[in-house]
Amino acid sequence: LLACGSQDSKVRVYDLGVGAAPRLQYTLEDAAGSVSSLAFSADSKLLASGSLDKTLRVYALEGGVAPTLKHTLKIPAEIEDVAFSADSELLACASLDSKVRVYGLEGQATPMLKYTLDDATDWVFSAAFSPDSKLLASGSNDERIRVYGLGDGVAPDGDPMLGPFDLKTVADLAAGLTAGLLLPLLGQATRRRRNAASAAAVGVRPGVAGTR
Repeated sequence: LLACGSQDSKVRVYDLGVGAAPRLQYTLEDAAGSVSSLAFSADSKLLASGSLDKTLRVYALEGGVAPTLKHTLKIPAEIEDVAFSADSELLACASLDSKVRVYGLEGQATPMLKYTLDDATDWVFSAAFSPDSKLLASGSNDERIRVYGLGDGVAPDGDPMLGPFDLKTVADLAAGLTAGLLLPLLGQATRRRRNAASAAAVGVRPGVAGTR
């Protein structure tokens, strides 16, 4: 499957098939604002969408039927990025209130807010987990990449611990950490947004996500 979020507030899900042209299979019309980010869980059971309507939506995927809206979570700010951990147990949401919210999915009837990471001093545009689900990276317009350690015992109170990583270290984390690759573009994108009449109406990065 391939999912595409767009400025018309819709999510389109395409069936890639085998050896055939992509075919539009479902159109999801729940959002009330531009859809800025999409992510499939690694087990292909969930699809998350983040929108400028300040809502995080999680859809359940089942073969042969349309995705079902399973969870609707209101966020106090426009959402720029969503990401699942590789073990499909965590869902991160980066937003324009300078925060990254991390939800627990395992064994929960509803996603539970586990952590609110508020170290950034400006908009957070990007979030990504490492392939082993032990690290979470975020990219912000404050010109900082932050890397958090996840899991039991990472800090005395159990909260994610901000690690002493530099830009080179983040880049070396390879495919699982895309936040570092996006950082050079954040300043340019922000300047364009601030020069526009409405930050909520411009500068939308359409979201695209695919499953294997």
